[in-house]
Amino acid sequence: LQTEVFVHRAETENSALQLLTRILEEHQYEYQIIRKTENLALLQHNFLKSYFIITLQDSFIFGADKTPDQETSFQLLEMIGRSLPNEKQR
Repeated sequence: LQTEVFVHRAETENSALQLLTRILEEHQYEYQIIRKTENLALLQHNFLKSYFIITLQDSFIFGADKTPDQETSFQLLEMIGRSLPNEKQR
């Protein structure tokens, strides 16, 4: 499987949270939730056993899909998060 990373910038933090909720609802049938907090979710695919991780930072939603393990998932998330602009400093 080829790991994919994604970044989406929503109009507002609230719309980002709504989108995160919708994405998790859509993934609940094919994935098992491994870890979930208010703004982060780590899921494992029921059949492929790969991981999907997603989080919020300001109005950004970002993460990675088809990662081989949890450690890689969190490393990618941290790398993406560090590269995004900090909207709170504007």
